[in-house]
Amino acid sequence: MKFTENPKFIYFFAAISSLLLSLYIDYRESLINPDAICYLQSAAVIGAGGLRKAMNLCPQAQWPLYSVLIYFTSLSTHLSLTVAAYVLDALFSMLSVLMFIGIVQQLSGQALQHKKRILWFAALVILMAHEFNSTRSYIVRDHGFWAFYLSSLFLLVRYVEVLRWPYAFGWGITLVIATLFRIEGIIFLLLFPYVLWFRTSLSYWQRTKSFLQLSFIPLLLGVVVFGWLIFHPEISLASLGRMQDVVFQIFHAGGMIWQRFQASAQGFAHSVLTTDSFSEASMVFFLTILVWYFVKVVINLSLIYSALAAYAVFRQALIWKNSSRFVVLGYLFINLVVTGLFLAEHLFLSKRYLIALSLILMLWVPFALDRLFQQWQERQLKSWMAGVVVVMLCVSAIGGVVRFGYSKDYMRQAGDWLAFHVEANDSLYSNDYQIMYYSKHFDNDIFQKIKEYKQEDVLAEGRWKDYDYLALRVSKKDFSSGHGIVNEITRAPVKIFSNARGDQVRIYKYEH
Repeated sequence: MKFTENPKFIYFFAAISSLLLSLYIDYRESLINPDAICYLQSAAVIGAGGLRKAMNLCPQAQWPLYSVLIYFTSLSTHLSLTVAAYVLDALFSMLSVLMFIGIVQQLSGQALQHKKRILWFAALVILMAHEFNSTRSYIVRDHGFWAFYLSSLFLLVRYVEVLRWPYAFGWGITLVIATLFRIEGIIFLLLFPYVLWFRTSLSYWQRTKSFLQLSFIPLLLGVVVFGWLIFHPEISLASLGRMQDVVFQIFHAGGMIWQRFQASAQGFAHSVLTTDSFSEASMVFFLTILVWYFVKVVINLSLIYSALAAYAVFRQALIWKNSSRFVVLGYLFINLVVTGLFLAEHLFLSKRYLIALSLILMLWVPFALDRLFQQWQERQLKSWMAGVVVVMLCVSAIGGVVRFGYSKDYMRQAGDWLAFHVEANDSLYSNDYQIMYYSKHFDNDIFQKIKEYKQEDVLAEGRWKDYDYLALRVSKKDFSSGHGIVNEITRAPVKIFSNARGDQVRIYKYEH
């Protein structure tokens, strides 16, 4: 057997490739994402002021595990907090890659030789996933959530085959860890045991046993939390991080969604529809949300992966065990419910929120590629058609790894310039969160200052003259339109940083 056909080598190749991808993507980044500011600042506060102070620093830090891990990684390795976060994210991404391949291996019930080929396809699919790779450089707790979320699915696929307690326990533990990164993990922990009641291939006793085994961890946690609150009445629900959000959503989400839908449908009717179609406003608005959701899912998964997943379904390319199919469809259903309700409630859906769903839908893609490869070998698929698929896969993958568009390095350069030139007792205003962070001028006050600086009238009536320095980020369009505060300032900037498109950071200095 060739060493490249050894499953262990496939996992090794995927792990090293994932780490190298993260290294390349992180190395090219000069500007951290806005959410990272909260995680890094709270990690710094953990060492100086303790966990409770860090949790109260900024909104994302209320779920503190990620910040704690960044702090201790930095402490133990002597790396900066930023590099420590990148190291953690790279390891989490590697775990996600390995778990994805492991799930595909568990789902495949085919001959060993055939399975190895599917494992290679699985490795390529997750390593070439556009949106997954696009987020590798983000310092966000989602990386930890995806890693343990996929780990829970891997253990659950094993559990439903053998119905053994250790896998049920492991499933619960991994979802608890996932929940410590993102609150959505608790939804899978609480809901999936009930999904098993629909598995009619099991006897009533087997379903009852499975339900109890999978419910053990959430029941245990419930007892522990309830007991803790009884013996510590001074602790409120609000002090338990985002758990209050879960309770609030359970009791009020339905009413909030209905009120938002009614108000939005009325606004949609008055702003978009004619008087003749007012009576159809609710239906048209509902269909608009459905189409919006579908398009968001397809784009997040990528057009080529969506087409391959659809091909796998309609051409029956999946050769999954019935128990495994049930588990994957259960996770898919819960994802659809969670993301769909979020969109209905907030009328907003970030790409990151859909990656957990995309990782499930991607499980269809390796089997589609295997079927197409088999057809190509048997001359049932023309070479030019196979070439089109390969080209589309490569184009999609390149878009997730190679940075296109205009650089944002000028923002980092502006922040570094401010950090060097602005004295501690100087007053500084900036309309950009990231520039404020790199100026190193605000420390933990940055979270309060950004709220003040976002107010529309903060610079009105010449108030910009009250600051020693102004660092204004303006797009080429804003600058050329003749509107905005930058066009009201008559004096010349002391420094301008820009990119090839003409976006600028213009720094002004006033002597008082």
